[in-house]
Amino acid sequence: MTTTGPFIHSGQTSRKIMVMVLVSLAPILLAAVVRYGAGAGVVIACAVAGAWLTELVLDRAQAFDCSALVTGAIFALLLPPTTPWWLALVGGAVAIGIGKHAFGGLGCNLFNPAALSRVLQTGSRMGPAAAGRSGGRRRRVWRLCRSRCGCPARA
Repeated sequence: MTTTGPFIHSGQTSRKIMVMVLVSLAPILLAAVVRYGAGAGVVIACAVAGAWLTELVLDRAQAFDCSALVTGAIFALLLPPTTPWWLALVGGAVAIGIGKHAFGGLGCNLFNPAALSRVLQTGSRMGPAAAGRSGGRRRRVWRLCRSRCGCPARA
C-alpha cells in the first residue's frame, strides 16, 4: 500500500506555505480596504472569521496551519464590498465545511473551496445579487428575451 503525497518534500510545512500565501495576499487585502473602505474590511474580517471558526470546530488539529485564513481571505476577495457581514461569515464557513472538509481536508478538495462557496452562495439565491439589487435588471432581460424569441409569459 502506498502512502499519500507529497512524495518529494522540500522541508516546508503547510503552515509556512500558508503564511507565505497570506503575506502575498496582504497587499491585495489592504488595497481592497483602501479602495472600497470599511465595508470591505468588514467583509474580509467576517469571511476569515467564519472560515477559521469552522476549521476550529471541524478539525482542531489543522485550525492553526493558516489554510482556513487563506481560504477566507480569497473568498472575501470574491465578494462585493457591500455584502452583508453575515453572508461573508456564512460563506467562509461553507468554504471550509463543504469546500474543504466534505472532500477530505487540505489538499484533497476537488474544487477551490473559496470559489465553490461563492458559486453555492450565488446558486442558492443567497448571494448579493439576490438581495434585491438586480431584480429589476433580470425582469428587463426576461422581457427582452420574450419579445425577441416569442417565449411564453412566465407564470
